[in-house]
Amino acid sequence: MANIIITGANQGIGYYFTEQALKDGNKVAVLDVETDKLEVLAQA
Repeated sequence: MANIIITGANQGIGYYFTEQALKDGNKVAVLDVETDKLEVLAQA
């Protein structure tokens, strides 16, 4: 398990990488100016 920081995680490749990192059991900190989709990731 790794600690990962992802910027631009609200959409596109950042969102995909965040999803994959969480599925792999990593601890993920996400950053983005817009946060509408980040709540969905927090539920994962």
